[in-house]
Amino acid sequence: MIKGAHYNDVLKGNKVRAFAHLIEHGGNADNDKPEVCVDRHAHSVASGARITDEAFGISGLKSKKKYDQVKSAYIQAAKHINERSGAKIGDSHYIHPHQVQAITWLVRQRKNNEEDLKNSPKETSLKLVKAAKARESAKTKWQNYSGTWHPELKDKFRE
Repeated sequence: MIKGAHYNDVLKGNKVRAFAHLIEHGGNADNDKPEVCVDRHAHSVASGARITDEAFGISGLKSKKKYDQVKSAYIQAAKHINERSGAKIGDSHYIHPHQVQAITWLVRQRKNNEEDLKNSPKETSLKLVKAAKARESAKTKWQNYSGTWHPELKDKFRE
């Protein structure tokens, strides 16, 4: 990709291709062909229950057919939300399938952390401390990078 190859010719997984598409276009390039990033957490939301790493490994989500089935759940959810709210494409309150996935992914992450903390407080506390250190490290790296290349953005780090 650094040498100019398109991400679809380089990236292999459905999720990473969808993610690259959404980054490239700042959303969907074509509202009739929505993209959704489906990972273990997104699959958990669509399935209605937390999916472990092991269960995800055997879920078959690497196949295009299974991936599209889960992706379809997000497309249908967005359609339902928009129908209920009366939103049309272009309205400020219209919600796209990838936005439904992103919002529910964040909620699933929070629920996972709460569940982990309840079931294994010491181990989860260590994970949360490591995550906080990683965020601080990322912030420092961003400030160093942006201070050199984008000084106007140096203090604009979003966690």
